[in-house]
Amino acid sequence: HQDNLYPANSGLVNEIGDGLAAGSVINIPLPAGSGIGAYRSTFDRVVLPGIRRFKPDVIVVTSGFDSSAFDPLAQMLLTASGYSELTKKILLLADEVCSGKVMMTHEGGYSPVYVPYCGLAVLEEMSGIKTGMGDPYGHAFENLPDQNLTVAQADRISQVVATHAL
Repeated sequence: HQDNLYPANSGLVNEIGDGLAAGSVINIPLPAGSGIGAYRSTFDRVVLPGIRRFKPDVIVVTSGFDSSAFDPLAQMLLTASGYSELTKKILLLADEVCSGKVMMTHEGGYSPVYVPYCGLAVLEEMSGIKTGMGDPYGHAFENLPDQNLTVAQADRISQVVATHAL
């Protein structure tokens, strides 16, 4: 999620759960402007190892498209192809840890123009059916510098890795 967006001062790296659930919460507050480079690194270094450690019976994803480049509330830079890539990573992991059992739901994203392209990218990966409907807008964001992993993004991801000993 975007660092310090909503609600303010929540979703911090050091919020790891309480009592018997201590260590079960992994927050990954990425800097505003993070693109696929940051999300790719986050998945490879935090999300996938965290899920492997947890050993779920099923993976449930609340697919929030508020990380898209066109969201009017957040300032992240994911495109439909980024959501496709991340979905593919989840599906491969699900095959490894829980016999391919994945449930996805749509829970966020406020761009009525762009959310459908992101949702379609996820559905195409999940179903294995390519519709041929391209993303007419993603190219405007896919070559921006922050699509690559920046030092600030890598530092935040390393902080999460260290906090959770991943």
